[in-house]
Parts: sequence; C-alpha cells; structure tokens
Amino acid sequence: MITQHQLRWLGHVIRMSQDRLPRRVLYGQLHHGHRPAGGPKKPHKDQLKTSLKKCKIRPEDLETAASDRDAWRQYCYEGTQRLEEDRTARRHQKRLRRNTPAPVTASITTTTTYPCPTCNRICGSRIGLFRHQQTHR
Repeated sequence: MITQHQLRWLGHVIRMSQDRLPRRVLYGQLHHGHRPAGGPKKPHKDQLKTSLKKCKIRPEDLETAASDRDAWRQYCYEGTQRLEEDRTARRHQKRLRRNTPAPVTASITTTTTYPCPTCNRICGSRIGLFRHQQTHR
C-alpha cells in the first residue's frame, strides 16, 4: 500500500510543470554536502527506483507512462499486485523450507558407546558417561 502511494505520488510530481518545487527537488542534484557517518542513507530518488524495479516498471518508460494519469494509476496498481504476489510466493517458499523435515541419511548415524571404567556400564554419550561417573564418587 505504501509503495502504491509512493508510485502514484511520483506520477503526480512528474506531471507537474518544470518550475514547481517538488519536481525540481526530485530531479535536482546536491552540489555540496556529505553523507553521515555510520552508513549512507538511501535518498528518496533511489528508493523510488527500487520500488519501480520491484514492481517491474522500467524507469526508462517513467516519463511517458506517468503522463497519462489513468494509465499510470493502472501501472501502479498492477505493479504493486505483482510485488505482493512475489512477496507472498517468497514467504510461502520460505515457510515450506522451514517446515519441511530434512531427509535423514544413514551415514549421519553413529553408534559410538562410552563404557564406564569403574563398572563397565555402557553410556550413549560422553555427557551421559560423565553424569554416570558422578554416582561413583
């Protein structure tokens, strides 16, 4: 829903005249300044390009597609539908991978036993042997 609103706003700004401030900010470049320490933040323009790519809208066709309001609205709706379908499919695949039990192979099983040196009792693990040896103290 947020992506759809961002894309619709982008189309609105593109249809504005050249002298309007939102359009100048969208297409403008900074001459001075630097990014803060601790990792660069993604500018709004780059975030919009990422949203366009996720919705499978080519950034090259942005100007022509956004010039027609009804067609742009349809682009945004269809793009966000595809985005949601892809997200749902990835989430479903991840859930299947997480909930599907791993295949058991015969080579993984080991039959190592640990005999007690005092009473020759057979323990199945080292920690079991350690716990058993505490009874002899």
